[in-house]
Amino acid sequence: KEYEGGGYPFKGKVWQALVLSKELTAADVSSLHTKLAAKQRYCTAPTCPAVAYYHQNVQPLAGGKMKDLGPRCNDGTVSGSVSASGDHLVFNDGSIDIGVSMGSLIAMSGGSGAYTVA
Repeated sequence: KEYEGGGYPFKGKVWQALVLSKELTAADVSSLHTKLAAKQRYCTAPTCPAVAYYHQNVQPLAGGKMKDLGPRCNDGTVSGSVSASGDHLVFNDGSIDIGVSMGSLIAMSGGSGAYTVA
């Protein structure tokens, strides 16, 4: 969701999603790609900026929930038309609510409000 109380459904396939409480630099993106490709953790608590990390191939959709593999345990609640297809989630006007309010996300970012969804 882009803001509390609403959002826009997504159409397409998602293999993994990472929500961070900071804006990524080019160096951050490169490091993220390298670590995830090597199946390493992007970061560890308590300083980890990961708000939620979902990976269909590691933790499949179960009971309308998408398990958060990050350090904060923000399991996502699936709504609308979302189904599992192999190692991808297929969205057809569906969404995953990460269960974190925009106010909490701003607080996690140190008040800047910057965040990244990758």
